[in-house]
Amino acid sequence: MCALLGLVLRLQCFNLPLPLTILLMRNQKMNKIVKIAIIAVAWIFYLLFVFAGKGSNETKPADSTTTNPVVQSNDSATTNQSAVPEESSQTNTDVEKLKQVFLVLSAETNRDDIEALAKQYGLYFSHRNTGTGTYVYRIAADKDIASVNTKAKGSVVTISFNSLQGNAVSEITYFDVDSMIGGFWYPESGYSVVDYNVPQIVSTRSENGSDRRSCMTPVASANDIVTYVSTGSPDGNLLAQLFMSAHEGMTEEEIKSFISDNGLAFTSRGPGNEQTIAYSEDIVQKYGNAGSKITFDTDANGLTRMIYYYYPSNYRLGYSAAFYSESYATSHSLQSGFLLMQSGADAVHYDDPSQLLQVLHGTDTTQVVQAPSYSEASTLEDMVTAFVNEFNSTSGTALEFVEGFTPSDRESGHYRTEFRLGAYSDAIGMAYRCGEATVDIIARKPSFGNGTIRIYMDGATLEQCEQMIWTASPIMDRTITEEEIQNTIDYVDEYKSANGYYYSNLGLLLLGSDVKGYELMLKMGND
Repeated sequence: MCALLGLVLRLQCFNLPLPLTILLMRNQKMNKIVKIAIIAVAWIFYLLFVFAGKGSNETKPADSTTTNPVVQSNDSATTNQSAVPEESSQTNTDVEKLKQVFLVLSAETNRDDIEALAKQYGLYFSHRNTGTGTYVYRIAADKDIASVNTKAKGSVVTISFNSLQGNAVSEITYFDVDSMIGGFWYPESGYSVVDYNVPQIVSTRSENGSDRRSCMTPVASANDIVTYVSTGSPDGNLLAQLFMSAHEGMTEEEIKSFISDNGLAFTSRGPGNEQTIAYSEDIVQKYGNAGSKITFDTDANGLTRMIYYYYPSNYRLGYSAAFYSESYATSHSLQSGFLLMQSGADAVHYDDPSQLLQVLHGTDTTQVVQAPSYSEASTLEDMVTAFVNEFNSTSGTALEFVEGFTPSDRESGHYRTEFRLGAYSDAIGMAYRCGEATVDIIARKPSFGNGTIRIYMDGATLEQCEQMIWTASPIMDRTITEEEIQNTIDYVDEYKSANGYYYSNLGLLLLGSDVKGYELMLKMGND
């Protein structure tokens, strides 16, 4: 018995209760109760030993940190979700973090470096394959801003890789929403800075043997961009001078003479297919850069409308300055003269255009009065009317009212299959002409939230559909960016169809052909 107890202790010291259990169970001479007692004691001692050891060895190091999970990139998908940033020991502000990221990125950066870099600074990132062999990465302190799907407005750094050239870096960009300073790097031209606050800052660039004016000013390094301080003012710039000179009967020749005398850039088919004026060619181009600009239209009697977009206030607040002739204002149910246009708000009239530009340029905000957007109108009819008024204030081709109708009425001539649903039982419809195309606008009030509209355009050319997308999108979605709209138009222009295409908070459907014409439907993404 003493020998057996000695064996128990020796086996226990080596943490081997299982062999001990087997030996005892095979011993036929020992009393059964004694065997059970010894086995129980052995296992108890073993478990106490294990738990004691585990408790002494799992103390968390004082400098350890908790790591949040990261959603890995998937190159087989067009887009991927943003990475969740780790806890960061950085004490820099979000702006400083983005500056540091921009300073680190270079032509030597690899795609595999982006996730680690974002995590290092506690930032979000996401990427997408544009479908042309280019992978675009967005890095920001806010998840929605970093998302390649939402691309919300705000400070962001982007980097693009060309998979057709061994994932070579093709572009690096930087944008600070507070200072309205942008930075760019391209393999051929190096670094450039853009001061969006001062549209008259331009640089002459030589391309294809010809000189052109660009809003991008060459600098020596990325540090020159992140340390750049705007010292100029938009007051008195040529765009502002031209806008303040707008008047009844102003001829197209007068406008083009001003453009020529001052060396401004001009195109008759800029973004949105509008006549566009800016300081530099890269802004007036249809697929050009963002920046301050003027759009205008004329008829046989002279100037009908002129819109001045000062980029900082247009980007941040959705403001623009407008001049409407009496005839244009009357036919579009607008107020004539000089107006401050506000997204989702009533226009504010100014007798003095210089005072209007003080508001637009941010030097006087006392007279800006916000009003509800069309979705908050008291009736469905008012909702459509508010939308149409805002549309006509910015579109070169007005919506002209034809008739009202009930969407659920199969005999109305405007019935569509989806109108059989209960959601449209109380909806109202208004039919319009837009050039040679027909436009049906459907308004309804969901059980929860504000009212919503759908736009159906039939018998339209592809250009008319693109114009509708360009003009209607920022009215329907106040958060959408000009870049998102242009990307959508580029897609439509290339493929000439879109089935369940979503951009920002909107969705669209495009069917048809150049021969038979096109059908377009625009709606909110959650509708």
